[in-house]
Amino acid sequence: IERVLGRGPVTARAAEPALRALLLLAPSRAYEGPLEAYVSLLDPVLGATRDSGADPRLQASALVVRGALRRQRGQGRSGAHDLVQALAIAQALGDAGIEARATHELGHALASRGETTAAIEHLERALALHRASGDRGGVGDALADLGGLLARVERHAEATALLERALAVHRAEGDPIAEAHDLLQLGSIH
Repeated sequence: IERVLGRGPVTARAAEPALRALLLLAPSRAYEGPLEAYVSLLDPVLGATRDSGADPRLQASALVVRGALRRQRGQGRSGAHDLVQALAIAQALGDAGIEARATHELGHALASRGETTAAIEHLERALALHRASGDRGGVGDALADLGGLLARVERHAEATALLERALAVHRAEGDPIAEAHDLLQLGSIH
């Protein structure tokens, strides 16, 4: 990461390891790790590697991470911009995994703006894309997020069914934090 910061033009050869390192360091949840230190690296590395010729999948994945973090930090407009950029790259490349993550995060962004119908559509699309890309953890997360959103709009029977499916997936994947979140949401509905 330090190799690409503060220098002149960055080549793909230098940019790709920096982007990979950035993605490996990405917190999987908003409350994990030294978030401020990570955020302080994200913008400069993305800026320095933008025109490097690096693998566009790495750029798109980093944009998804930055978009999600911006959304979580209350910077919805800039977060959505990153997510739309990542989605366009993923669709152009035919990468269902990145498309799933970007669509999933856009669902969150729409939900936070009160655009429930569009948020549900995005989360349903993300669920299908997670399935298509074979991302079982993503499937569980999409089921849980969709269930949580349906619970907020008082569609409790549908929400309960989705959350129970999410719980089964998260248990099978061995993700106790996600399991706890699923149980909390189910308890809230009951």
